[in-house]
Amino acid sequence: MASTTATVWGQVATQLANINGAGVYTTDISGTGRVVQGRYTSPPVTPPCAVVWVDSVETAQHVELGVYRREFNMTIVGWVEATSDDELTLTTAAMDLMDDILRAIEADRSLGGSVYDVIMSATSFAGAAPETGATYGIVVVSLEAYVAMETGA
Repeated sequence: MASTTATVWGQVATQLANINGAGVYTTDISGTGRVVQGRYTSPPVTPPCAVVWVDSVETAQHVELGVYRREFNMTIVGWVEATSDDELTLTTAAMDLMDDILRAIEADRSLGGSVYDVIMSATSFAGAAPETGATYGIVVVSLEAYVAMETGA
């Protein structure tokens, strides 16, 4: 059985893989290898793609005796190409991917029943890959997810 941390992390990746470019989504990252669990500073595959990693896990008091609140802090980074390398076009493409990521997580704020809520903040911008100089629209999402954990073994 996977740990609670691995389960939550995996569920975020699963929901991101639902971004298929159809319906409310504008970008398609649903293909194999387009959503990667791990910390990358450059796209792990040709964009569009996204990565998700766990930054930290914090424990706090919960309102119920014998229960702790565990807070998972994760980062999602997405890269997208655009029809032009100008900043406006790249930033707009990144905003579209940002909206897709927020929608995918908000579609099931319980992350498949793994958590009781999530809160996100996001930004998007035009940027270049440090290794290649290739330009992309980039989105960075900070995600907080909350789990109630009973004390004891």
